[in-house]
Amino acid sequence: MKSLNSHIEWVSSQPKIASNWTPNLPNFPQFSQCFLIEYKKTMKSESPEICESLVKKSEEEEELQDRECLICTDDIGRSFENTVKCDDCKRRYHDDCLSEWLKIKRTCPACSRLVLNRNEFPPLTK
Repeated sequence: MKSLNSHIEWVSSQPKIASNWTPNLPNFPQFSQCFLIEYKKTMKSESPEICESLVKKSEEEEELQDRECLICTDDIGRSFENTVKCDDCKRRYHDDCLSEWLKIKRTCPACSRLVLNRNEFPPLTK
């Protein structure tokens, strides 16, 4: 930092500096030898454990445990028949509830992301 500050002071005191001039600054960051040794040991050891919430889950595991439609507050049930799932927040809503909701607002009630009504915009198939 002292070297950097002295270069800043020097540049500030110069009335004319060429546009192609580059200062000779130390390489940042500079790690201690002890840190580098510990880092190498760590990288050679077992892989770090990854937070389970960051690992991509299967479609079935991505379902929220909350089984309540946020619009009507009724239970959705286990079969998910006649429901729609938000692709972003993974919340499910009754088809009828979401259709009525989308007449007023075109966003997911939970995450406010754009949601398209499947009756108006059916999915494209091959």
